[in-house]
Amino acid sequence: MNLRDGQHLAPEDLPKCRLRVARYKKTSEQETLRLVEPQPSDRPARLITTPIVEAYKAHRLDVADADETTVNNELKIVRMFGKWLKKRAALPEDPFEDVKDVVDDGEPAGRRLTQGELRGIISNARDYLMRWLLVVGLHGLRKGEANHLRPKDINIEEGYLDIFIHRDAKGKVIWKPKFGIERKVPILEAAVPLMKAVRELRVDKRGHVLGVHDRRKALKAAVKAAGVDGHVRFHDFRHTAYTHLKEALLEKHDPSLTLGDVQMIFGHKVQGMDRIYDHRTMERLAKAMHLMPLATPVANLLAPDSELITG
Repeated sequence: MNLRDGQHLAPEDLPKCRLRVARYKKTSEQETLRLVEPQPSDRPARLITTPIVEAYKAHRLDVADADETTVNNELKIVRMFGKWLKKRAALPEDPFEDVKDVVDDGEPAGRRLTQGELRGIISNARDYLMRWLLVVGLHGLRKGEANHLRPKDINIEEGYLDIFIHRDAKGKVIWKPKFGIERKVPILEAAVPLMKAVRELRVDKRGHVLGVHDRRKALKAAVKAAGVDGHVRFHDFRHTAYTHLKEALLEKHDPSLTLGDVQMIFGHKVQGMDRIYDHRTMERLAKAMHLMPLATPVANLLAPDSELITG
């Protein structure tokens, strides 16, 4: 039996098949016993149903905090897999066929938020960690980078956020920033009190801050409470921060700063030779970062005695 004939092995036949392979390869007795035990992969593909896929979609959005575009791209892949199962495993119907994309009414390229909209969203974020994530977004971090930023990565003394590859005790990579680019992001002076408070929050076994379970809904609620029209993604804070910082840089006409400095702060794929030969210091990047006018609308919100810090 093989999948090319439109047939598949029954779950009870799989351990027997693995046993024959183990004998042929002269596998050790201990390893053979492990191979013939039932495994989750032995379950027939017929158990996959549309409700299960819908539950997966909801989990990715609400628990894993993936954005709409990411989930829709994943659904494209599972639909392709469904067609393959129907053809190769002789399923009576495609379990993924009726799964709909997530509705995303935002602009694909993101949007630029005004200072008033930023202030409103941050002040209306009910959860403490959500406020912190939004402020981190003003530093140009991607959502994944913000979610994986640990308190020990906040270097208040040196004035930067450390974005780097996370490894376990054995050196295995468990998370890495986009393109694998490690960098240090200068902390805006107005955000220092909030960053200090975050370092005192509880963390999980990997050092990540415990807090908002459903960040997507928390952001949506803050946007609604602030009266901001349209759809706002976490990534829009990065778009906004980049636009404001780039404009401020061009207005200053400081010959010691370049657009490459902004790209370095935001972790963009700047040209390779520029990255190698232009040895930017933290002082230089901080000088560029402090041109950011976004600190103005949130400076009072982030004061040490502010309710957003102490509450």
